[in-house]
Amino acid sequence: LGDLDRRHASIDANGSLFISVGPIPDSVALNAQTGEALNTSAATRTGPAARPDPVRQTEKTECDAETCHALAFGTILAPLDGTLICAHGALNLRSAQLTIQFVIRGSGGAPQPCTGAAVASQVTRGTPILTADNGVVITGIALDGHALGAAVAGDNSLYIGDIRPTVGCPCASGSFEQ
Repeated sequence: LGDLDRRHASIDANGSLFISVGPIPDSVALNAQTGEALNTSAATRTGPAARPDPVRQTEKTECDAETCHALAFGTILAPLDGTLICAHGALNLRSAQLTIQFVIRGSGGAPQPCTGAAVASQVTRGTPILTADNGVVITGIALDGHALGAAVAGDNSLYIGDIRPTVGCPCASGSFEQ
């Protein structure tokens, strides 16, 4: 966006347009469906998960009622140093702190099992690890095995941790306000 201020806009079922009152700092991760600023204070901040593209959005955050996940498109990057391996149909990036899981989407959006990478390989932050024109769903796994959410900030930083929505409407209390 260059020098333009980042703002969230959405249209509700009645056709009403909602635009954030003030600019949204690049460090804030937003729920793409509602515009809610997500609490990432207990999450691990990593590097970007996709190479920026001047033509199309390469990363966004979506949430269900319980947790959030990141979606990335195009050239997918290793957001941190670790060991890359294909396990249980997903591409996993294991680090000393956590595992980041990339579920590749097929042409219809259904999960597509990863291939290759069956042998563990070391990667460094920023290394391209795959191309996903249909996108990848990104989540995390803690060292103790419990599931973690994921969110993307405006500066393309990926957050992995306990990330969950608190509101369901762009006009509800808790959406980003300046």
